[in-house]
Amino acid sequence: MQGAQAGTFTLNLTADDGSRFYDHISGVYGELGTAWGEEITNEDHPDFGYVPDGSFLIGSGTPVGGGTVYFPNLGNFFGIGSIAFDDLTGVITGVTMPLNAFSRFVADDDGNAADSYGSYLTYVTSFSGTVDLNGGVPSAIDLDVGIRFSYGNALDYEGSFSIDGGSFALAVDDFNMVTTPFGTLPLRYQWDVTGSVNGLAPAVPEPETYALMLAGLGLIAGAARRSAARG
Repeated sequence: MQGAQAGTFTLNLTADDGSRFYDHISGVYGELGTAWGEEITNEDHPDFGYVPDGSFLIGSGTPVGGGTVYFPNLGNFFGIGSIAFDDLTGVITGVTMPLNAFSRFVADDDGNAADSYGSYLTYVTSFSGTVDLNGGVPSAIDLDVGIRFSYGNALDYEGSFSIDGGSFALAVDDFNMVTTPFGTLPLRYQWDVTGSVNGLAPAVPEPETYALMLAGLGLIAGAARRSAARG
């Protein structure tokens, strides 16, 4: 029996405009693709050179405040992690993500209570899935990953990262009770980000598709021959 061969695929993503990060304790969200105000020109500002994404009131969507950079790299999410797979069966055998997988791209410096613990870290808690292969390269991915975002290993937010074909979804919605100047409150954060996976190989047509293509070519060739015979 031939042994299994290991393959790997790096996850580079492009997030859709309209993707959001919610800070419920402040009652606001930031949205990708909604430029707010002018580029930050203060060289001492941590977001120097960026145009803020928002903020908008949850519920009404009314712009508030001076804006915050929630998506510092816009929609380009490179090097989110990698998947390992058996290139004979397509079964995904491993998923790795760096600790800063998402904090580089979504609300890594949102200026709220949890930032006293530093930017959040990404942990993979579970995974399952398969890939369709074309020449050993994934052409479609079916993946479900359990993830945990952790601020200094003190505030944890559970959620999921999934890929369906060539589309991804990051969905996290969780809360922690934290002490604030206004008392102990639920600090609820929510990530709602969707987009596409880059670098997938073209899909291999199904046998039925080949049959239809050949039948179509046959009809075209037959029509050409009849036209030539009449001419």
